[in-house]
Amino acid sequence: MPMEKVREIEMIDSHHVKGYAFNIEISAVPVDRYGMASYTYNLTKSYDGKPGYQFIKDLNFQIGDPKIFGVNGVTNEALLAIMIHRLQGFQNNPTANCSENQEAINHMELAMEALYSRTRRIQASKQ
Repeated sequence: MPMEKVREIEMIDSHHVKGYAFNIEISAVPVDRYGMASYTYNLTKSYDGKPGYQFIKDLNFQIGDPKIFGVNGVTNEALLAIMIHRLQGFQNNPTANCSENQEAINHMELAMEALYSRTRRIQASKQ
């Protein structure tokens, strides 16, 4: 009988900027929801000089087709839309407008189109 692989908490640090003091810690905590393996993402940050003050937020992603499982989490597209909107807001401010923000917006818009394409392909295959 094959052994079931134990899924462990994964720490994500690809967003850290070296030397930047305000790096939020992200852990991917394995969960089984609706019989499917997934992760809940815990975002935490403790503040030096403020004992007991800690930012904590859990982020759950959509699991399965919302028509079957209902809306049970955020989608990749929703997070991209938030990030695009946020950076566009910066771009509307002359003191925060920069080429790096615009480049990030362009890449996220391409990512959004790729995800839309995937959704259209999946929907077409179900017809």
